[in-house]
Amino acid sequence: MRAVDAFVAAHGATDILFTTRFPKLILAYGGSSVILTPLPPSTRTAAFLVASTVHFRHDFAKIVASGRPRVAMFLAAIFVVAAAHARAMRAMRVFLFFHSVQHYIQHRHLILESWNVIVFSVSAVASVLCAERLVAHRRWLPLQIVVVGHVVFTEMLR
Repeated sequence: MRAVDAFVAAHGATDILFTTRFPKLILAYGGSSVILTPLPPSTRTAAFLVASTVHFRHDFAKIVASGRPRVAMFLAAIFVVAAAHARAMRAMRVFLFFHSVQHYIQHRHLILESWNVIVFSVSAVASVLCAERLVAHRRWLPLQIVVVGHVVFTEMLR
């Protein structure tokens, strides 16, 4: 697994640090699992792309569409669909790296609190190892569940 992929895979591990919001964490990830599992692969992929668009709109608002949420959502949708259609992994990795940096900056106060740095480190390593194994075996459903769960959880925190 590339270093960038590991950096990106670990950014969702910050979710575990929101211990005061544990019921929402369970609802987001459990709900994603219950909803996505019975769906056909094409529908799961569509849900994954929609979740990615919703999640990335915040980044596009920072980059080019400050104060214009509809423009940010539109640009995020174009990027996600174009990258998925073209299988533009290099462009996606660059964007995911930028996204992850923003995520780490936003949650640095939580990551650096006393025991949280250890919890985050263990969770991040586990995230990377699991993601690497799932990708190697082309098991997309668990990855889609985790990504959609992460998006739902972070949107519930806003």
